This record gives sequence, C-alpha cells and structure tokens, in this order.
Amino acid sequence: MEKAPLAATVAALQPRARAELAELVAFRSVADPAQFPPGECEAAARWVADALRAEGFEDVALLDTPDGTQSVYGFLPGPAGAPTVLLYAHYDVQPRWTRPPGTPRRSS
Repeated sequence: MEKAPLAATVAALQPRARAELAELVAFRSVADPAQFPPGECEAAARWVADALRAEGFEDVALLDTPDGTQSVYGFLPGPAGAPTVLLYAHYDVQPRWTRPPGTPRRSS
C-alpha cells in the first residue's frame, strides 16, 4: 500500500487540528497566576495530558511547579536507535496585550 503524500496527509488532518486548537485556546489559562480564573490552568493541563494519551504517549503526568502551575510530561517512544526529540510548548496564554504584538516599547 502506497503512503499518501505529506501535503495530502497534512490537509486531511487540518480540520481536526483546528478543532483541537479551538478547544485548547478556549481555556482562560492566563500565564500570570494573579489573573487567571481558578482551575483554568489545571483544566488546560488536563486537556493537554488527555490529548497526549489519546495519541499513544506513555508516562503522561502533570508535574507541580514552584509557582503553583503544572507542567505536562509525556513520552512517546520511537523506533530503536532513533534520535531523541524534545518538544517544549506553553499551554497557558499571555495576559492581554496593551499594544499590538511585536510593537517596540520605549523604556524610560
């Protein structure tokens, strides 16, 4: 059986990726603990952990951090001898911007 070209595979997965992204960004998980609603960061962390499990990740865990938030850890073994890849990303969001992103700010 011939594998689909990469572009076709990506195109076929786009609707699912958009739907999942819409679910994730709906959490009001603001990075500043003083601003986020109680439980939103934890709910977002659980969503990410569940998504990793659904994709076959092993050893998925929520790890408490010193600031009271949680990091999400998951391991997906590759073929024997394959290089290790580390992915790092934020599932929390930044507080509301006061100016458009990328706009320089003059310091005093």
